[in-house]
Amino acid sequence: MGVLRALLRLDPSLDPVEIGARLSPFPVVDGLCLDHVFLVDAVADPERVHALAVVDRIYLLSLASLIAPLNMACRSGDVVLDACAAPGGKTLVVEKAFPGVHLYASEFSRARRTHLARLLAKVAPKVSVLGLDARDLRRLPFPAPQAILLDAPCSGEAHLARAGSAE
Repeated sequence: MGVLRALLRLDPSLDPVEIGARLSPFPVVDGLCLDHVFLVDAVADPERVHALAVVDRIYLLSLASLIAPLNMACRSGDVVLDACAAPGGKTLVVEKAFPGVHLYASEFSRARRTHLARLLAKVAPKVSVLGLDARDLRRLPFPAPQAILLDAPCSGEAHLARAGSAE
C-alpha cells in the first residue's frame, strides 16, 4: 500500500479538475478553512501532477504531515514558529489554515532553507524565513511564539518511508 497523500492547491485560480488526479475534499476540521486541501484518491495523469508541482501550483504531502499543523490552536494575530520547516508542506498548511497568524519558518540547513525561501516567496510571501538552530530558541528575533511546530525529522519525508520499508 502506498503512502496516503494530500494535495494543497497553492494557485487559487487552478480548477481541481485540471490537476490530473482524482481528488476528494478534505473533511472539515473544527471549522478550519480547508477548501485548498484535497485527499488524493488516484493519479490519472502523473506528468500533469508533476508539472503543476514543479511550478508551485500544487504541493503534495503525506497525510501524516497534516496531523500536527491542523491540531494547532492558532488564532489570528498569534506568532507561530515552524522550527524545522523544510521542505515547507506543514508551513503551507499553517499559512492556509490559520489566516492572520504571524508565521516564521525556520530551517537551519542552508540548502534546504534556500529551497524553502524560494517556495514561500512565491506562494506565501508573508511568511518570514529564518535560519535558526531549533536546539536553542532562547534568542528569537521576534516576539515569543504562542505556538511552535517541530517535526524533526520530518514525518512526511519520502526517504524515511523508504528506510522504514527496508527493515
